[in-house]
Amino acid sequence: MTTKTCNTCTTEKDTTEFNKRAASKDGLNARCKSCIADYRASRKEAIAETNAKWSKKNPTYKKKWREAHAGYMAEHRSRTRAGLASPKWLDEVAISEMQSVYAKAHLWTQETGESYEVDHIVPLNGDTACGLHTPDNLMILPRAINRRKGATLLQEDA
Repeated sequence: MTTKTCNTCTTEKDTTEFNKRAASKDGLNARCKSCIADYRASRKEAIAETNAKWSKKNPTYKKKWREAHAGYMAEHRSRTRAGLASPKWLDEVAISEMQSVYAKAHLWTQETGESYEVDHIVPLNGDTACGLHTPDNLMILPRAINRRKGATLLQEDA
């Protein structure tokens, strides 16, 4: 067990009680997680006020950022919704592949003017089967077809 002393509460704690910080020599934050949480809780209103002022001064920043990172945002929303359907064994290559599928769908939407979405071939929460949130279970469909399909398997024309 490795320990470290918190700069705020001066208590020696296990290193798991500290957030990571690459800029530090030991790679850990100087304050423990509980001290950071206490600080944030005590300054909740001031932090909210500061954030509100910044947002008011920079009204288009969030919109521009979301537009510039549309593929990432779509992947993030899907991953959040997917929840347990995202297997723990997904590596960086697979995650990158999935992000590129979402980026491609966004690009197709911009180029054609028709809205495209990323669909799960085997639905994550289907009635007859539950798929995984993996690159090989993703396909790009026009929005109208994806919405009509819902959480069912896409039926091929026989």
